[in-house]
Amino acid sequence: MAFVGGGSLAAGGLGMAGGTAIITGGGALLGIAGSGSASMAAILSQTNSGYWLRQTTKLLVFSKCALKDALNDVDAIKKLSSEISLTIKKVEANIKELEDEKCSLDKDAIKNSKACLKYLGKCKAELDKLL
Repeated sequence: MAFVGGGSLAAGGLGMAGGTAIITGGGALLGIAGSGSASMAAILSQTNSGYWLRQTTKLLVFSKCALKDALNDVDAIKKLSSEISLTIKKVEANIKELEDEKCSLDKDAIKNSKACLKYLGKCKAELDKLL
């Protein structure tokens, strides 16, 4: 955990607490980016907009407080921004697939995916401001 947090507190990193914050504070969001489109669709259809608000907020707080202010790790912020961009593209493609299927059962998935897309876009914009 200390490694993920940028090293021990004594060495100037965020220690185990920082590592835990990284993993819980945005790891879920970025983990979705690496998942297949079928699992992404399932995740998006089962989560409401409040979830995405919380996840993107955690990621932004960690990026600002830990990566920028404490560690001055601009490269990590760039990587996060890049991953968010990839996730946005995947969500957009997923929405298009669902809309093309024209299945009434997908209405909730489309609605939740669009909410996710809104928060991801705002998160990306805020990450870019940190650079």
